[in-house]
Amino acid sequence: VVSGKSPDWHVLWLPVIVALQFFLLAALGLWLSATNVFLRDLSIGLPNILTIIMFITPIFYPLESLPPLLQSLSFANPFYLLIDAYRGVLLRQDSPSPVALAYLLLLAFVIFHFGLAAFRRAKGQFNSAL
Repeated sequence: VVSGKSPDWHVLWLPVIVALQFFLLAALGLWLSATNVFLRDLSIGLPNILTIIMFITPIFYPLESLPPLLQSLSFANPFYLLIDAYRGVLLRQDSPSPVALAYLLLLAFVIFHFGLAAFRRAKGQFNSAL
C-alpha cells in the first residue's frame, strides 16, 4: 500500500512465511536456552553475534554489491532467505522460491530436533547449574 501497489494473491504466502520464521526462531530459541544455562557468556555475546549476522545479511544493501562468493553464501543464510521471501511477496509481488522454503523448513526441523534433544538432555541439570 505504501509503495502504491495494491496487494494481490501473493499475499496468501505470508502465513506460510510467518510460520516458517516462527518455527525457525523457536528451534533456535530452544537450542540457545539449553546452551545458555551452561555457557553463561552466551547471553552477553548473543546481541553482538546477531548484529554481525544482520550486517552480513543483505538487508540494507543489494545482494549484487557483494562479491560472487559471498553472494552464493548468502543463499545458505536462512535470514536472507526469509527476508527475500517477505520482499518477494510484499514488494515484488511474486511467489517465494519453493527451494528456499523447503531449505528453511528442513533447516528449522534439523535445528529443532537437535535443540529439543539438547534441551531434554540438559533439563535435569538446570537447577544444579544455577
